[in-house]
Amino acid sequence: MPVVDCCFECEGCQISNLFCELGTQKIQGFSADGYFQEYVAVKYRNAVILPEGMDPTKVAPLCCAGVTSFNAVSAVELQPGDWLAIIGCGGLGHLG
Repeated sequence: MPVVDCCFECEGCQISNLFCELGTQKIQGFSADGYFQEYVAVKYRNAVILPEGMDPTKVAPLCCAGVTSFNAVSAVELQPGDWLAIIGCGGLGHLG
């Protein structure tokens, strides 16, 4: 997901642009205009280069639903031995 107004240089940005130490980052399509259209221009640091031969139509769910599921599971800060119940086995559930 394209993030704008982050520095791309701090320790937080090295993990994820959403953790920028400046605290000014915005996600396009959510807290900044742009991104939900047929074509979009993003800074090269927000782009992912897919390995040769990887089909973008098969990888796309991991980039959207996969990130959504990962962030939800990550946010609950589970510890070893903790349990997590995920309802549903559709688009988000099976990736969670």
